[in-house]
Amino acid sequence: MRSTINLILTLGFLVTIPLLLSTLFASAQSFSCAKAQSSAEFAICNNETLLTLDEKLAAIYYHRKSNVNAKPQRQQISRDQDIWIQKRNRCDLDWTCLETSYKERIQQLSVDL
Repeated sequence: MRSTINLILTLGFLVTIPLLLSTLFASAQSFSCAKAQSSAEFAICNNETLLTLDEKLAAIYYHRKSNVNAKPQRQQISRDQDIWIQKRNRCDLDWTCLETSYKERIQQLSVDL
């Protein structure tokens, strides 16, 4: 009886941990690769460097936005991000263009952090 309970707990643990980790990593990105819509998003999902940059930018963006108290400033940060995404998407499948775009946006958002 005790060994059966231990087996069930172990199996539950082995199934739950990967699910939790995949959720954690999925939320680090700014978008879901499973729901990629633009050519740029597909390129990002197929390049480890770009995925890393996307995760870094997402963290900086949400940190920056959450540390601003005034609603107009938060809205401006969101508008700027939307404009940047449109610019990023114009890179299409050009990994160099995408990498440059990410690095520039990270630098912009990192000022005064």
